[in-house]
Amino acid sequence: MKKILILSGLVLSFAFATTAMADTMTVVSDTSVSVYGPLDHYAAIGLSDWSTPASAVVTWKHPSWPTITGANWISTAYYTENPVISSWRLFEDVITLPSCATNISENLNLISVTSDNAEEVYLNGALIGHDGEVEGTAIDNQEWKSVLNYPLTGLQAGANALQIIVRNYAQSGGTAKSNPTGLIYKADVTYDINPDCDEDGVLDVNDKCLGTATDEPEVKLGVNRHVWSGGDYFKTLVPGKKGAKIEAPSPFSLTDTYGCSCEQILEKMKDATGFDFKGHDKYGCSKSIIEDWIAGEYYVGPTFVETVEVPATNNTGIDSVNILESGKSYLLKVYGTYRFANWGDYGVADAEYAYRNDAYALPLPPDGWTLGENSYPSILGLDVQVDGNNVYWGDYNSAHVYTYTYAGTGNLVHFHIYDSAYGDNSGSLTVDIFEDKWVDLW
Repeated sequence: MKKILILSGLVLSFAFATTAMADTMTVVSDTSVSVYGPLDHYAAIGLSDWSTPASAVVTWKHPSWPTITGANWISTAYYTENPVISSWRLFEDVITLPSCATNISENLNLISVTSDNAEEVYLNGALIGHDGEVEGTAIDNQEWKSVLNYPLTGLQAGANALQIIVRNYAQSGGTAKSNPTGLIYKADVTYDINPDCDEDGVLDVNDKCLGTATDEPEVKLGVNRHVWSGGDYFKTLVPGKKGAKIEAPSPFSLTDTYGCSCEQILEKMKDATGFDFKGHDKYGCSKSIIEDWIAGEYYVGPTFVETVEVPATNNTGIDSVNILESGKSYLLKVYGTYRFANWGDYGVADAEYAYRNDAYALPLPPDGWTLGENSYPSILGLDVQVDGNNVYWGDYNSAHVYTYTYAGTGNLVHFHIYDSAYGDNSGSLTVDIFEDKWVDLW
């Protein structure tokens, strides 16, 4: 397991600057915009006339149309579908500012817009600008030549709905190229942002729980359990005189836990591991739970992967079914015995030791079991090999159960029993493979 060094008795205090910083967001017309229509009549935003939206497309651009850097002329189709009649289209976009954005209205935030032929521009349902006759009798003053700037009045933190109705004037005998339509716009939005959005003393870049919530254990705060109820440090209960329980500062700070309270830590650990941690919900987080959270990993323990039967009757052995991933640790548990010779009570072996009474086994231990290499003219004798390598399975175990820690290689693992003659062998050994499993928490 991973270990964490805790320095007790040492309290370090850090002060972080939380001065707001300026930031800018750019929004342009492109194919991420939704568009409704075309209609053969004017309809206000929000009416069912507009039916179902589609994604805008980059439209054919008239050579005389102006350009806006980074933006595209967009419409419902590459060529205008109905150039001989007036037609209307509704474009919808979203300007999403961080939840901590401030001083939005203090900055002069504008949207630069033009269309062929006329437009109405709405922000969060309010009209903020228009050009040309979107309704009523059209007077073609070639408004498309001029890019106008409209103030983004009412812009706020979070999602802002930008909606633009565009009308294309009718042209008798018009074609897709003589009477095209489209919309182009760009908004540069400047605002200030607090680097510690939830103002918990942990900068957002390090904060894994934006919106830190105070803890309320389901039953009560337990001794040597830890909860956060405000301030820089968690709190805990410690034993006092005559059975008293005294509330005291915890050694863990909100900075240590990346801006997460006990309840938030538990929720994230439940999601990552599938465990319920109910005792911690009831009485607060234990020291080990918080240390695991700080380390970013939770030790699940040996987790079963598969069982492999290793035959004693051939020298080819057998592969695992599963690839053992590189960088992960596995536990190989081998058990059982097999016969390597027809010698009555003797001629039995397990993964590391042999039971025999012939000259190879001298000096013979009192119980008759000796290392395979003592009972065979090779250091590999009668052992279970892993990936073709000799491994030491450990001291003799009368239950014939041994374990070996194996580092995954990104390949199948191969098992094979080493012998010089397999004709008189019978049986097999069983290997259970377990992953020594850690779960990433963040």
